[in-house]
Amino acid sequence: MTTEDSGQPSELNELRWCLQALATCGSVQGALFPDVARKPEQVVLDFDRCAAVVLASGEGDLSASQSDALVTLDRKLKTMTRDGEEFDVDLWSQAALAESAHWEDVRRHAHSALAAFGWVIDAHAGPER
Repeated sequence: MTTEDSGQPSELNELRWCLQALATCGSVQGALFPDVARKPEQVVLDFDRCAAVVLASGEGDLSASQSDALVTLDRKLKTMTRDGEEFDVDLWSQAALAESAHWEDVRRHAHSALAAFGWVIDAHAGPER
């Protein structure tokens, strides 16, 4: 969906797509990115970039629930990117994306963020990839 179609600023369209990608089941997430991309990392990098822009530029336009949902998801992802015993390199594999309880938490947080914005889960809507 283009900005003209939705009437939303492009950064919100991109954020919506990122949230939809994070909310979809792991087996579908892999299909959203080119074969050469490291899929779990790409999903997180895209969200991090989009959320930072929206949070910085839309402070006055975001509701408390929208801001809280983005921050909560961002914290979960940042926790997962830290090195440590609980989060090892296997967490970033395609198999973990589909099977890990940590990625299931990410999907739950992404669902909450989509709900806070009043957006539906449709991983194939959004900017061209």
